[in-house]
Amino acid sequence: MPEVGRSYSAGETFGVVESVKAASDLFMPVDCEVIEVNTALEQTPETVNQDPYEAGWMIRIKPSSADQLAALLSPDAYGKLTG
Repeated sequence: MPEVGRSYSAGETFGVVESVKAASDLFMPVDCEVIEVNTALEQTPETVNQDPYEAGWMIRIKPSSADQLAALLSPDAYGKLTG
């Protein structure tokens, strides 16, 4: 997990998730600063799969620019892309 206070550029790798079959990089969607890390995942990483929208969150960020947020997919558009 990244350190609180660290800044990232859009597209930069901030971590890795592993499964039985593969490991995948996690990419930052926008330029930002990490403001909080869910340290509970160190003891219970399965929470990411069990409750990703509540207890399984990984990091909280402070975006550097609102303009980049407008370019992100909505939840519906993302679902159609990955569905």
